[in-house]
Amino acid sequence: MLLNFIQKVVVIILLVGSFTPPVFAHNGSHESKNCFINIGNNQLRLSGFQFQGIHPNAVYCRVFPFLDTLLIKLEALNPQASTQQVTLQLVKIDDWLAEISASKASGIVVQTTPQRSFKEVILLQTKLTERGLYALDIRLQAEKQPPLKQRFYFLAGIPITQILVLFSFALLLLLAVLLFMQRTTLFLSKNGCVKK
Repeated sequence: MLLNFIQKVVVIILLVGSFTPPVFAHNGSHESKNCFINIGNNQLRLSGFQFQGIHPNAVYCRVFPFLDTLLIKLEALNPQASTQQVTLQLVKIDDWLAEISASKASGIVVQTTPQRSFKEVILLQTKLTERGLYALDIRLQAEKQPPLKQRFYFLAGIPITQILVLFSFALLLLLAVLLFMQRTTLFLSKNGCVKK
């Protein structure tokens, strides 16, 4: 009965995963973890770097597995964005439930870049000391136009890959134990060792 339930859950997860809409956040093998952000008519590429772990040159997007140094690179992909001024503000979100339900932005400002032209790549480098939810507020200002703003959320200090590997290992171990118990019960019932 428990094995049937687990089989149904696995099938449902596989079906849901196969019918989700396509995500266009990645581009090619070398740029596999870049995020593409659209603000108005402007397309930006956001790349995150942490120089730790097994792959110190890895590019991150939504999940930064380590605490310590974080480098965020933002570049314009279309010519009209390069004529605008940009400001980046890194915010630590303390209460993510309030952030989701509230219409206004909240959090503690960690770092702000000075406003500068988008003709060059914009870099934000900081040292993260706390695990949790962070936001990058991006503000574009074109001459004689209202500013365009967008908030980009990401997790920091949470090794999602390791957690998923350990969870899958534990699930496989659980399935192996259940299969062994089912086979043992079946074998014992066939040989008359189990009373009904």
